[in-house]
Amino acid sequence: MVEYDSEGKVDFIEIPEVLKETFNCLLLGIDVFNTKAEDLVKKIDKIADYDRNQSDGYTYFFPSLGLSLWRSDIFKEEYMLEDSFKKLSPKNQEDKIRHLYFDSMSIRR
Repeated sequence: MVEYDSEGKVDFIEIPEVLKETFNCLLLGIDVFNTKAEDLVKKIDKIADYDRNQSDGYTYFFPSLGLSLWRSDIFKEEYMLEDSFKKLSPKNQEDKIRHLYFDSMSIRR
C-alpha cells in the first residue's frame, strides 16, 4: 500500500509479509520478515530506539526511522511447550507459529 501527500509525493508505504515470497524486505541488512519479531525489535532498537510508550507487543514504532512493525497476534517460542498449543491441530499450530514474525512493516516520511 502506498499513500501520497497533497503534492503527489510518497508519504507512506506498507509492505505485508505475504510479499516475502516475491522479494526480500531488508532494513539495514536485516531480513524483516524472516527474523523473529523479538529478535528484530532488539536489532533495530540498537540502531534507533523504539517508542516504548506507544509500542505494545503488536506494534512497534521507531520514530527516528519513520518505521512501524505490526503483527496481529503475539506468539513466543516458549508457547510451543504449553499443553494448550500441543492440543491444537497442525494447521492451527502453524497459524500460531507465524506470529513469531511481523505481519507488516511500514515507512512514513
